Amino acid sequence: MKVLLTLFLTLLAAIHCMGQNGRIEIHRTDTLTQYKLLYMADMSSDVLVSVLNPNGKKLSEQKVINKTGFSYTIDLEGQNSGTYYVEVFTPFYTLYDTIGHATKLDQLKDVFTGEVLGMKIIVSATRELEDEEFRLVVNEDNNEIISDQLIKGSEFGMRVFDFNDSEANVTNVSVYYKGNKINTWSIAKDTDP
Repeated sequence: MKVLLTLFLTLLAAIHCMGQNGRIEIHRTDTLTQYKLLYMADMSSDVLVSVLNPNGKKLSEQKVINKTGFSYTIDLEGQNSGTYYVEVFTPFYTLYDTIGHATKLDQLKDVFTGEVLGMKIIVSATRELEDEEFRLVVNEDNNEIISDQLIKGSEFGMRVFDFNDSEANVTNVSVYYKGNKINTWSIAKDTDP
């Protein structure tokens, strides 16, 4: 009788777990470093949410008690660009997803474009930027700074630099954000006689 009861309870538990389904979705938020994890399930259970860096090292772990669904904010502020792994563990299943995270500096590299046309350099912001300040530096021969400007992102637009009258061998135009170089565009003077 004891064997039949154990077998019955095991079968009942298996039938109960067979219908358990869950899913997760990860969405970007308005900030550059935060992502929203949405968890949805058929039945309440304890859930363990883990976030791992591109090397597989655990960055954070959060336990959520007895829920069928919830939202959870994942903040990757201060983390390098790369693919981060999200694991949602329940007693019935484990769900996985990834986040392709890029730092603000890496995202800005796609925002500022430059083109060299003859002895001109054209630098543009490809989309409207926040009112944070960007530094625009023009130097000659990788040394002498001939222009150093702070420009609000919303006022950046397109900038054209004409170096036809320059006597420098190399002229550079660089854009910086908070002391970090986003990109540099250069013109080398034709040294043929």
